[in-house]
Amino acid sequence: MEKEPDKASLEFNNRPIEYLYISSPSEELDIENPTVNEEEIPQIHVRAMPAAQTKILKQTLITPETSTLLGANSRDKQYIENYKKVQLGINSEEDTFVLTPRIFFEIERLLPEFTRQVASTLDLEAKTRIWEASPILSILAKSLMEESIKYSTWIAKRIALKGDKSKPHIACDLCSGAGITSSKVYKELKKDGFKNIQIHGVDNSIESLAVSYLVFKTQDIPCVLLNNYEKVKDIPADWNGIALIYGNAETYMGSIDESIKYSDIMSENGISYFSKEKHNKVLEDSKKHLAKGGGIYLSSLNPSLSVDLAKPFLIKEILTGKEKYQRYLNNIKKGKPQYIISEGKIKRAMTEQTGRQIEFMNYLLRTDMVDFLKYMKGLSKATTAAKILTKEILSPVNTVEKDLQEIFNIKDTDISKYPEINGAPCDVIEIIV
Repeated sequence: MEKEPDKASLEFNNRPIEYLYISSPSEELDIENPTVNEEEIPQIHVRAMPAAQTKILKQTLITPETSTLLGANSRDKQYIENYKKVQLGINSEEDTFVLTPRIFFEIERLLPEFTRQVASTLDLEAKTRIWEASPILSILAKSLMEESIKYSTWIAKRIALKGDKSKPHIACDLCSGAGITSSKVYKELKKDGFKNIQIHGVDNSIESLAVSYLVFKTQDIPCVLLNNYEKVKDIPADWNGIALIYGNAETYMGSIDESIKYSDIMSENGISYFSKEKHNKVLEDSKKHLAKGGGIYLSSLNPSLSVDLAKPFLIKEILTGKEKYQRYLNNIKKGKPQYIISEGKIKRAMTEQTGRQIEFMNYLLRTDMVDFLKYMKGLSKATTAAKILTKEILSPVNTVEKDLQEIFNIKDTDISKYPEINGAPCDVIEIIV
């Protein structure tokens, strides 16, 4: 019996064929040259796929021109290289999530028209919009600073640490927002050698879906859009990427087919905005969709704290920014506070991440004034988002531990927490079921 060739190894005219799937019962091949007759390439074996699956994979929302605008130019590449070295303290060759100021503001410029395009693609033009563009862009602006997204970094690393590379890894991101956590988790799993990775991001904001789609494009992450949860079953099992689902995170887990099992379920600053009753209902519904050994990851801002950094202190630190990371690290080892709080407001942040951030800001100030000014403008947007959104949290992470113990029948010692620093503006918890 002739062995079926591996689809990745097949070529036509010395060019690799990306997909061999066809829409049943059509005979037309989905390859780079759509006019070719199947009879002309009798050696190629075609594996049929349901039409719904083929349609999902054929979505094309990004034009070549937009793709170029969202891609890293030479200036962006230099920024990314130094961000990795200075802000993250990693090798510049390591693949990780980085968004440059130029690309951030390019997304901001593209968003209004692209949001309309996403709404049209999903047949949702008449739907009420839950978010305005400004708040979701402010949330995305946080990605310029590792101090603000270190919680996503922690979640991504924990998920990769416990995951099984020999099995498909399918995670769900409830209230996926600007796509930062989904991006970090996907890239961390890929970097760690996972072969089959899917993330299902659920949000009922068209603006959020649009921003996330653009963000994934900047990170070279495949993405598809689904206009309801019923189409989740149409995603090919061996497809790698992030599926953005227009849906209500409050009812999603109670609506999808019970056969759908997730390796992890996460919600960063997502379901914490639900009332306690709705928050717990989401977790109850999630139990039947969590695979054995799966993890729950929740994070939220601390509503009793707000960030209002003292500008004179920040300016002084930036101007004298060399070796701040080592200085802050030495102070931490001596037991000195990492956050200075006055009347419920964080006035100074002296964590490892802020030490590196100040060094990076000092580097930009000395070498690239244009990027420095854009970076500071983005910083201002991110601070605005935190001030607005903190007030709306109804189920903060630091108040739901007992509920988690009852829902998942676990002990207090089964809950891992981050960052466990007095005065931290955000909290994350992990439970493994």
